[in-house]
Amino acid sequence: DPAGVRITYHLAKKVEKGALGLRILNAAGDVLAEPSLARGSGLHRVYWNPAGRRRARVSAGTYKVELTLDGHVETRSFTILSDPRDL
Repeated sequence: DPAGVRITYHLAKKVEKGALGLRILNAAGDVLAEPSLARGSGLHRVYWNPAGRRRARVSAGTYKVELTLDGHVETRSFTILSDPRDL
């Protein structure tokens, strides 16, 4: 997605506050972001802008997203590519 990283998740039912979390990590395992999430049942999307509020760029490379629900963690990797305008 040109505006950032789109993360899609589905909840079969509404979850309690504190039971759901999302973290974005760099290759070293440092937490870069913890976006707030919708907890209602259904399909949801959250967007992460790698530039952040301070417009500091993250490096091209592989990152991870961790979705936690009731203590169970699902992890997926994604890649941020170099901006061709910077080459």
